[in-house]
Amino acid sequence: MAHILSLLLLTLVMLSSGCMTSTRVADSREPEIQVTSAGEILFEERTIPLAEIPSLFKDRQITRDQTIFILVPSEPSERDTRVMKSIVATLKRAGYGRTVFTTHRKAISNLKGENTKVPH
Repeated sequence: MAHILSLLLLTLVMLSSGCMTSTRVADSREPEIQVTSAGEILFEERTIPLAEIPSLFKDRQITRDQTIFILVPSEPSERDTRVMKSIVATLKRAGYGRTVFTTHRKAISNLKGENTKVPH
């Protein structure tokens, strides 16, 4: 009887534990910025220059400790990585260290220089 109880307890522990390789973003919401397949940067559905992003965030009271969500095209071939890197660099210089690139399917995190692989 003790073996059956131990086996059931072990099974319960194994079923309740899972793979912990990804991090959930607790404050997920609508993206603040969108990057189009043409490389345009949209903020509140209007095209803006890269240099204006920090001042617009300050005007909208987006705090520096807040995670910034950036919507990019779902297809990797449609993403302009130079624009994406420029946005991250501009935001980091302005003190916004938590950026997350998101598509309609998944999010890729870039948190203060962490170099982590994202499972597909």
